[in-house]
Amino acid sequence: YLAEKHSFNHITISLYNSQGNRIVKWKHQDTRESLVKTANSEGVTWVDVVQQVFWADRITMQKATGQSAYYMAHGVEPLLPFDLAEATFMLEPTDTPMTTAELLATRARALMQRKQDLSMS
Repeated sequence: YLAEKHSFNHITISLYNSQGNRIVKWKHQDTRESLVKTANSEGVTWVDVVQQVFWADRITMQKATGQSAYYMAHGVEPLLPFDLAEATFMLEPTDTPMTTAELLATRARALMQRKQDLSMS
């Protein structure tokens, strides 16, 4: 009925396109692993950390473009809630390269500013 009324041809496509879905699944895997790594402490669920993981993903520089998604959308780097003058959060230096999931999880934890991470050791 709608095709006749609005003069368009309806075509049926496959629900699964292995080549097209591969790119989407690859990015979702990094996000899923970041959620698991970030919510790896007691009493923390993925719901508690999902905003920080998505924000960390948006502000992380992408290899393909050399820019973050935030920078490409707004033309400026984001302001982060870290107050270095008060030393509210210090990240441990890493000697080894991190996977994308590990980097996103680390940045999400930094954005959460958890009390156990804020204490100076």
